[in-house]
Amino acid sequence: MKDVYSNQIRIGNKEEIIPDYTEEFPYRASRMHFENYGGDFVPWHWHKALEMFYIESGAMECDTPSGSVVFEQGTAGLVNSNIMHSTRSASGSHDTIQYVHLFGPDLIGGKPDSRIYSMYLEPVVSNACVELIKLIPDGGAQSRTIGRIRESFQMDLADPYSELEIRNRLSEIWLDLCRLKVFSAPGAEPNSSMESNLKLMMLFINENLEKKMTTEMIAEAGFTSERGCFRAFREYLHTTPGAYINQCRIVQACRMLTEENYSIAQIATKCGFKESSHFGRVFRDSTGLTPKQYRRKKQNIQ
Repeated sequence: MKDVYSNQIRIGNKEEIIPDYTEEFPYRASRMHFENYGGDFVPWHWHKALEMFYIESGAMECDTPSGSVVFEQGTAGLVNSNIMHSTRSASGSHDTIQYVHLFGPDLIGGKPDSRIYSMYLEPVVSNACVELIKLIPDGGAQSRTIGRIRESFQMDLADPYSELEIRNRLSEIWLDLCRLKVFSAPGAEPNSSMESNLKLMMLFINENLEKKMTTEMIAEAGFTSERGCFRAFREYLHTTPGAYINQCRIVQACRMLTEENYSIAQIATKCGFKESSHFGRVFRDSTGLTPKQYRRKKQNIQ
């Protein structure tokens, strides 16, 4: 299982790039220690892969368009395919560690026209109302499923036949989830047009972080009005375009401070801040550290 320190977004569709995840074997296991992660939170993104996880310690807050859910130590969950989401260590929580399985629906369902996929995977991954599932230790069926999820992270991927073992364990867990009927979540059908516009605006922002952006420019990129722009960010991401821009700039700055040798002044400019002093204030408000302190901390970790 690999530790994750940052995530990469595929320019063109804002979908997360998942290292070691291939069409031949669409699976990856990782360990997320939020205190060591770039920016200490995972920004809004999505991926076709299903995301199954277990909270080993601390507490994690997960945002989706429908709202925010806190996952405490000992709970588990699932983010559905192509659902926009963002995660961070919950307020007041320290040493939050999350174990994550990322896997393609076809890993356990087979081909899309197969009976298993069409009966047990397609109804879930095609239902945008099913965003996020939370499992809590209830002393019964959910506890047993959480136990299966926790134990599944103990597999040694270097062992012979590990691919078969992974597929079998994930299939057993999926069967549990089907029997628990956790996928029959009621809710209003999302506005697919607004979501598509929002993704275009998010893409525009992430491709132009170094430049000055106005709400008019962002709205135009999403083929909507300024009012529609504000509404989309509010309803889906629970924030404003300006706040989202700052979040993306800070995430990029965190990555550059960790992985690049640019000076802090150069990073400020490349992240769209005209003045280093302004960059320092915004960065400290977001991370609790100055850029220099943050760089030193991450270099010591890695």
